[in-house]
Amino acid sequence: MKKKALLLSVAVFCLGGAAMADSPFEGTWKLDPAKSHLAGDTMALEDAGGGSIKYTDSDQSYTFKPDGSPFTTPTGSDRTFSKNADGSYTVTVKLHGTLLRTNTWTPSSDGKTMTVESKGTTQAKWDGKDYAVTGPTVPDGITLALTKTGPASFTLVQKSKGKVLATLHYHVAADGKSMITRGVNGAGKEPFTEVWEKAS
Repeated sequence: MKKKALLLSVAVFCLGGAAMADSPFEGTWKLDPAKSHLAGDTMALEDAGGGSIKYTDSDQSYTFKPDGSPFTTPTGSDRTFSKNADGSYTVTVKLHGTLLRTNTWTPSSDGKTMTVESKGTTQAKWDGKDYAVTGPTVPDGITLALTKTGPASFTLVQKSKGKVLATLHYHVAADGKSMITRGVNGAGKEPFTEVWEKAS
């Protein structure tokens, strides 16, 4: 049976690099799902037979076994997917042998939602140009463009091999303790709002 779930990011979101130094954006921000309106990409997990699972989202589809054995996705990252005794899943993501992140996927007891915990960083300059994000922990073809729209706001455009994946607008509150992100997908559809609380 196919199950679809909105991907809820409850991870710590870190903005780093020279572009963030001495700015209201600097620090570690944690998403508040209760205050956010998340929409957009869905993922489907379905039984593929023989103990395998088929994963499909708007960008890719692949089949794997949740036994911890490594496999390569169409985007070139290497993953492992292990089912835990409590029904959650532990997922590792590597690129060129370097561990990018370890995620925990936890389905709700009623099977209607999935919570995914992860961490990541974003770096670029403030000039609105596309900058290739390079290094052993970044998929090939990813670019970021950052444009300041005010002293406490900016726009981020993320692309993969020239194709826009998402456009996001960030604004930090006057007290510096919260930040709102409003964004759309690459087609300018599926709008969402995220509310972030400053953790440090």
